[in-house]
Amino acid sequence: MVFRLRLLLRLRFIKEISCSLCCTCILLFGVVPLLFSQSETQDAVEEQESNSAQVWHKKLGTKNTWEKVISFPGEVIYLPLKLTFKLGAESIGFVSEKKVIPRIHDFLTSDDGRRGVLPTYAARTGGGVNIFQKGLISPESKLTLSLTAGLKGRQRYQLQFKRVALFGEALSSDFLVRYQLLSDESFFGIGQDSDKDDESNFAHEQATAQAAFGTKFSDRISLDAIFGFDLNDISEGKDKSIRSTTNLPNRESLPGLEEGISIGRLQIGIQYDSKNRPGNPTRGGEALLTAGIFQELDDDQFGFWKLSADLAYYLHLFYNRAIALRVAGEVTEPLSDREIPFYYLSELGRQETIRGFSRGRFRDRDMVLGSVEYRYPIHRVVDAMFFVDVGQVAGDIFSDFSTDDLEVGYGGGVRIWGSEGLISTFVVGKSSDGFRFYFGLN
Repeated sequence: MVFRLRLLLRLRFIKEISCSLCCTCILLFGVVPLLFSQSETQDAVEEQESNSAQVWHKKLGTKNTWEKVISFPGEVIYLPLKLTFKLGAESIGFVSEKKVIPRIHDFLTSDDGRRGVLPTYAARTGGGVNIFQKGLISPESKLTLSLTAGLKGRQRYQLQFKRVALFGEALSSDFLVRYQLLSDESFFGIGQDSDKDDESNFAHEQATAQAAFGTKFSDRISLDAIFGFDLNDISEGKDKSIRSTTNLPNRESLPGLEEGISIGRLQIGIQYDSKNRPGNPTRGGEALLTAGIFQELDDDQFGFWKLSADLAYYLHLFYNRAIALRVAGEVTEPLSDREIPFYYLSELGRQETIRGFSRGRFRDRDMVLGSVEYRYPIHRVVDAMFFVDVGQVAGDIFSDFSTDDLEVGYGGGVRIWGSEGLISTFVVGKSSDGFRFYFGLN
């Protein structure tokens, strides 16, 4: 027993030392060069940034003696990861040299690029294809049909018509019709103290129809109004290895387990976008503020409103390296004495929130989230990145927020991007619940 205790203490000490070294390396590679780069003029920075894709590997090829000494612990810790990235970079270089991706893209799309078929994959709904046609009504319009399927009967079928110009170009509109079956969604309970061992699962079948109308006040500011309808059915989960949420002893106290819940919604959003480029921004920021009212259409049991904010800022460091800072929050409140279906509550655990936790790991009315991400190029269109995510859910985030209750996830990954946005991502996240892997395509 004493030996096991000593072993655990030693392992914990090694883990803490490793984490400290990792943090030190991140600070040294991110903050210290930033401080030295502050002496550059604005013109020099802009020239450097525009040519960084070609020169970054040459500029970093030499280091001073003190840089080599300080970098040595980080080099040792990250050697396996470095070798993995190097192997990935060599593979990507081969694919780029042979023009594999352009050839596949040319094969799957028409000569004018207006129509085509592209593969897609998302962890939540599985893999499939996106079939698209551009310019049907207006030059910027795009009609996309998505067909995806995954394990345990997961599936999603979606038809979306985007950027349809109305009244000239003063107003744009998006139309969407979607059916999806999420057959094994996880539920751990309500609140920050939910236990991983209390996991149950449920199937969420949802049909959605919505129309969005937007206008631009300037190149950076836009306003959107979304009118939507959701028909929700909750049934027994497909994963028979764990209990079903529909069979929980306290299922009567969990709003939304019924079938045929029809929710109408009206959402207003205002967006500010000053990013220097999509997919891989290194300067600027973006902010999205959204307010919405959700009301059950054929009954008065469910009704609530949501207010959310999502702010991001991109700080250019040197040679195309950047730090992405993000802060987000959401408040959900019932209308009068009505209830909120549990699957409409604020949620932490998705890839867009705290990476390293299961989807639906934490649910409650309110949520707050913060993230720091360091990105650096390993190829012309490929970035590696390291991140730390923190967040908390609460019944009332303004009165219940506590730094002691913050959940943390950290890890790294690779992002492949193009002129219109992200093409693919592979991310590994670590949290107190363990590791999770994320992969996305188109």
